[in-house]
Amino acid sequence: MAPSSGSRTRLNRALAALLAATFLTVTAAACGDGNGRRSGRDGGSGGHSDDDYDDDDYDDDFNGTSGGGTSSGGTGSTPTVDPVQRAALEEAVAAYVLASFVPAPDDAAGLLSQRCRDFLDLHAFTVELRGAVDEHGAGLTARDIRPVITGHTATVSYGVADIPALAVEGEPWIRENGEWHNDGC
Repeated sequence: MAPSSGSRTRLNRALAALLAATFLTVTAAACGDGNGRRSGRDGGSGGHSDDDYDDDDYDDDFNGTSGGGTSSGGTGSTPTVDPVQRAALEEAVAAYVLASFVPAPDDAAGLLSQRCRDFLDLHAFTVELRGAVDEHGAGLTARDIRPVITGHTATVSYGVADIPALAVEGEPWIRENGEWHNDGC
């Protein structure tokens, strides 16, 4: 017996919500090593210079040095992070989540890195976002945003509303042309 139209619709919505949740949570496995760095799996070196992504002529290491990013003691491993950059990243994450759950696909896509936009199928992305809204509701916001910034890359963990299934851990973000973009594609 063939499934009813209503069953197919519910199944399609559930699959779309699952795809949207997967899109929001797929991070290091697809884009890097979990520390905000791209992996060399494509045959490349896995690295790039600061000038590859921004339009200025100075180094983007937020502690003002071009070294390892340690505190003034030189032996620690905690980078000094510019609070302005941290706030800008948190704002970008919040804007991305909000655009995803309006949904406003063009706005959400605009917050993706150029690399991700190059691979993006806007129609499929729109279907995923609408499915997530159908499943979880509209207007959901990011909460408990926890970025780890290293130079012009970062990994960000955050919750979406109070829905554990939508929690994101270690999502890669990158600074391009002075602005933060989601690089988790």
